[in-house]
This record gives sequence, C-alpha cells and structure tokens, in this order.
Amino acid sequence: MSLPSSYLDLTPKQRIYVDSLLSGLTKTASAAAAGSNRYEPYEKSEKVREAIVAMTAMGAEEVGFGRREAHDMYMEAYQNAETAMEQIAAVNALVKLHGLEAPKKVEVEHNHTHSGELRFVPDDELMKLAGMDGQLTLEGEYEEVGEAPQLEPPKITEENSVDHAEVRETSGYD
Repeated sequence: MSLPSSYLDLTPKQRIYVDSLLSGLTKTASAAAAGSNRYEPYEKSEKVREAIVAMTAMGAEEVGFGRREAHDMYMEAYQNAETAMEQIAAVNALVKLHGLEAPKKVEVEHNHTHSGELRFVPDDELMKLAGMDGQLTLEGEYEEVGEAPQLEPPKITEENSVDHAEVRETSGYD
C-alpha cells in the first residue's frame, strides 16, 4: 500500500512530527522529535492535519479495523457486562462512536485583543475590559484631538551631525 500524497508532500520535519504523533507520542514530544520546542506550528498546518487523517485512515484500513468492528466490540462488551455501570459505559461508547449525542452548546466570551478592533469598541465597554467600571474623570482642561500627527524623521545637518573622531577623542576609546 502506497503512502498518501498528503503525507508525501510534507517536509521531513513535518513527517517526523506526524510519525511520532501516530506512534503514540504526545504533541510536545512529537515536536521535540522533529527538532522543535513548540507543536503549535505543526497543529496549525492544514497539510499536517490532512496527513494525520490520511495516515490514520490508512492504518485502520491496513489492520481491518473500522466503525463496524468497533460497534461489534462495544456490543459484545455490553452483552458480557456484569454490572449496570459496565453496560452504561458500553452504551456511552456506542453513542459517541455513531455521533448520536447532541452537540454541546458552549458560550464563548470574545475578548478584543487585536488593536485594530479596539478603536471600534465603545468607551464604556473599554472601561469594563480595563477593570474600570466607573466613569473616567479627567481633571483640568483638555482638548479632544483626532489621530496623532505623523512625525517625519529629523534632518541631518552639519550642526546636528556627530563627528565620530571627536567622540572617540573625548570618550577615551580608540
């Protein structure tokens, strides 16, 4: 059986990561085997994820183990169960295997982390994010301004340039 093209398209380090991961190592250990101390770049790579799926499917096909075999094994475990808890565990495994459980609804709070997004957040929301629930009070007079002015780099002239020979003489360094 030939290797999937998604696996063959990987770099040598990505292949080492995939092979290590599929052999049972953790993500961190697999990254270390590939010469990195971080697994995130590998996990974010679409090519690596595709190769993992393809290689896992190939392995299951090679050993002849699939959903049907897993189903039969869980049914056998259910029939041979001696306690209700063992039966429940087998039923739960079958439900997961066949995707019968209702998806869990998870509410995620979005924190504004990108500076570009912050300019669109209302002031009162920014105050809450900063942990300042009350009103911000500014004392004294102030003038509201728009964006900060763009400054140009200073122009180098004879008057403000540095003579490096003079600096060496006065500093004592040669």
